Amino acid sequence: MVHLMETRQTFAQLGIPLPLFEAPAGESPDYLGLEQCSLCGSHGVHCFSVDDLIASCPQCRFKNAVNTRCQSSVCKSCSHEVPSPASRRDPAVACYRCLQAGRAAFAKDTVLGMVTWDQAVEGLTHGIPGLKSADFEVVPAEDDPEWMRAVVPSHLLLELVRTPSYVTWQGEQWQFCCGKPMVYVGEWQEAEFNRHAPDGDGRALLKNASINGVDESSWGDLQNIGGPYMFRCKECASLRGHYDMD
Repeated sequence: MVHLMETRQTFAQLGIPLPLFEAPAGESPDYLGLEQCSLCGSHGVHCFSVDDLIASCPQCRFKNAVNTRCQSSVCKSCSHEVPSPASRRDPAVACYRCLQAGRAAFAKDTVLGMVTWDQAVEGLTHGIPGLKSADFEVVPAEDDPEWMRAVVPSHLLLELVRTPSYVTWQGEQWQFCCGKPMVYVGEWQEAEFNRHAPDGDGRALLKNASINGVDESSWGDLQNIGGPYMFRCKECASLRGHYDMD
C-alpha cells in the first residue's frame, strides 16, 4: 500500500531515483509502494506494476519479453517456450532494483508511437501513420509503407521503458526534445507554473511552453482541463506538454 507521505515525495526523495520521472511518486499509477518483488523475492521494497518481464530462453539464451499477464512466451530467436521468470503473483510486480537491472519493463505511449521493451532493443518506435520528425530519422514499417517508425538510440528507449507512467484521463503522450525522451515533471496548474518560474511569473512560463491547444489565454482555467502534463528537456530546458481533450 502506498502511504500518503510517499505519494507527495519524488522517487529521488524516496531513494529510488528515476532519471525521466521527477514528479511526485503519487502521479504514477504504476508505483505500488513497499511490496514483495515477484522476481527477486525481496520483501518490503519499492515495487511497480510492470508490463513485461525479461527472461532468457532456456534453449538458446536469447532474451525475450514475457507479458506479466502470461505464464510464458515464444522465443523470438528459436521459437522455444520461454516461461515467465516470476516466482509469485499474477500479475507480477518488479522492485526498483530489478527494474533498473533490466529484468522488467513498461510499455510507453509516446508522440513517436508506442515503445515496448522489444522496440527499445530494436531502436525503433512502433510508429504512427504519416509520422514526421525534425529530430529523428523515420523509416517505413516493413508491412505498411505509410506507417512510419522513428529511429531512436536503443539506450535512450531502454531508459524510457524503465520509467513508470503518469496518471492521465486519456493516456500518456511521452514527449521528446533534442533527440531524447524528456523528463516528466508533473501535472501543472497555475500554482505549479508560478512555483517553477524563476521570477514567479507562471503565466509567462506557460506562454513560453509548447502545449498544443493551451496558451496563456488558458491562465486561470487550467483546473478545468486534464493536465497540462508537463515535460522538461534535459538539453535545452524547454517545456512541452499535453492535456486531456474534452
